[in-house]
Amino acid sequence: TPSRATADSAPAADEGAVTAGPTVHSDEPVIIEDRRGEKIATSAAKRGIDLLGAGAALLVGAPVLLAAILATRLSSAGPAIFRQTRVGCDGQPFTILKIRTMRIGTSDAEHRAHTERLLEDADAGPQEDGSYKLRDPRVTRVGQILRTLSIDELPQLVNVIRGEMSLVGPRPMLEWEHELL
Repeated sequence: TPSRATADSAPAADEGAVTAGPTVHSDEPVIIEDRRGEKIATSAAKRGIDLLGAGAALLVGAPVLLAAILATRLSSAGPAIFRQTRVGCDGQPFTILKIRTMRIGTSDAEHRAHTERLLEDADAGPQEDGSYKLRDPRVTRVGQILRTLSIDELPQLVNVIRGEMSLVGPRPMLEWEHELL
């Protein structure tokens, strides 16, 4: 099996050898890993794909994004862009960006109770339409359309470009959801 080294801990060199960097005297290949155990080359390739994909999607989706922002602003009071703290990789908090789809100043108590029920009850099944999502009365008419087409998620491409999210990966949890686990 290959030797493993992390970017923080280089393999030891032979005693007495003078080296300018990590040296391994072995017939086995060395795999250098990042802090999550992911191969550095894989990590760099994934980041490159994230940057190219998110950049291209933002360019192509810009007219749709602008139309959605305008529709949100014209249909309900409040800012068009919704900011919320989420928990990302290694438990690091970051501010996620979305197009606002809900009315301002409403309680999230029903959503919290629904999420807690799903986490606590392993047998909790999907709703009649096959989804696990809550039918939320806080969602605006325009917001419902944006959610159905997933247009409300387009601003998250900025989070991908910032390196806070990846194009492929789990949904970043809310802080209180993370605390429940």
